[in-house]
Parts: sequence; structure tokens; C-alpha cells
Amino acid sequence: MKKILSVLCFCAAFSLTACTAQNDEEKGRIEQFTDEVARDATDAVHRPLDKARGVQEIARQRNAEFPQEAADDDEEW
Repeated sequence: MKKILSVLCFCAAFSLTACTAQNDEEKGRIEQFTDEVARDATDAVHRPLDKARGVQEIARQRNAEFPQEAADDDEEW
């Protein structure tokens, strides 16, 4: 009787350990998915901002060139 009880306790402990390991694996999947979604959301925000910064830099370069071109045109007249 004691052997059967000890075997049942061992089986119960083993099955609980297996369930815990499976839950950890599922948490890992959920965390991976959450990280992927967060990365995609961050990229979706940063992509337009990076494009706007690029356009702003081009505008600054053109504005910096414009006074020089205007001064050159005045000299030709």
C-alpha cells in the first residue's frame, strides 16, 4: 500500500512538473509574439519619422544653397 501511494505521489509530482514546463514554453511564445508586435509597432512609428527627417534635411540643404544662388544671379545682372 505504501509503495502504491509513493508511486502515485511520484507520478503526480512528475505530471505537475511537466505541466509547469509546458506553461513556461507557452509564456515564451507569448513573450516572443509580444516582442514581435512591439517591434512592428515601433517600426511603424519610426519609419515615417525617419522619412520626415530626411525630407527636412533635404529642405535645409536646398535653403542653404538658395541664398548663394540668389547672390550669384544678382552678380550676373
